[in-house]
Amino acid sequence: MCYLLDTQIFIWTLISPEKLTPQNQLLLKNNEIFVSQISLFEIAIKQKIGKLPELPLSIEELTEQIEQDNFNLLAITTHQLAAYNAIPLLE
Repeated sequence: MCYLLDTQIFIWTLISPEKLTPQNQLLLKNNEIFVSQISLFEIAIKQKIGKLPELPLSIEELTEQIEQDNFNLLAITTHQLAAYNAIPLLE
């Protein structure tokens, strides 16, 4: 099966794997895992504003780590970005 990690789960795989449940750890090992480029962008923002001091890896190093972990980097397209505007906001 294929799974897309959200940014926080991806961060936990890097700096706090103990926060992942045994079931989550099993899913990561036995499935095709994707990390979106948006997650890298979110991490870069958090690093820039000082909200992620425990993750000193550069975006290049994170990309290498994705490959080492046998995860797949999911590119984002302009079509996907445009589709975001069609998602209704909850009030």
